[in-house]
Amino acid sequence: GNTAEGLKLLESEKPGVVVLDLCLDQRAGIESGFSMLREIRARDPHARVIVLTGHGSTANGVRAISLGASSFLEKPVDPAHLAALAKDAAAQAELRREHARPTYCRCPDCTGRWWVGVMPWRRKVSATCSRLRTT
Repeated sequence: GNTAEGLKLLESEKPGVVVLDLCLDQRAGIESGFSMLREIRARDPHARVIVLTGHGSTANGVRAISLGASSFLEKPVDPAHLAALAKDAAAQAELRREHARPTYCRCPDCTGRWWVGVMPWRRKVSATCSRLRTT
């Protein structure tokens, strides 16, 4: 598919993992992939992006990782390696999404004004808030 089609899928499906070929457009070369990587990260910072390329170099790998790719692989790719990376990336994406969901303190005195979150230390803050406010 093309870039526009990929972005529509990103918006509608909200995948946890995107496997991206750097050379999406033969005329634009690898810049088309770097552009798409920036767009994916801007639209969904929790999605993990695995970049594949036939144009592997240290510079391209560093650039991809610095733009937010979780992995950078040179073609041909070992399917088992890609599957393992995708499984790990999916778990990372789920954790990132889970930890980004805000929750609020439910103690009567706070009336939901205090943002707490779902991470363990945030739950502890909520419990502390509740105790402090009710004593």
